[in-house]
Amino acid sequence: SHSQIKAESFSVGAKFAALKGDVDLSGKVNINDATELQLALVDKTTLNDRQRTVAQVLYDGKINIRDVTMIQLFLADIIEYL
Repeated sequence: SHSQIKAESFSVGAKFAALKGDVDLSGKVNINDATELQLALVDKTTLNDRQRTVAQVLYDGKINIRDVTMIQLFLADIIEYL
């Protein structure tokens, strides 16, 4: 899928590269990332530091349902970039 190519990669510290929106850290952005973030928001799972970094799609200082929505819009090709 072309959506895997359009997600922004960035470095977090010197130890790893991150793909914005790749909450499950699989190396691609897909529906599993939206699901993982939704589970974290209702305290059904806990995100580690790396996951929290890539989950904050909007960079507004919060991780919330708006970040999930952006991932879903990206996957539906409604928005072009995360």
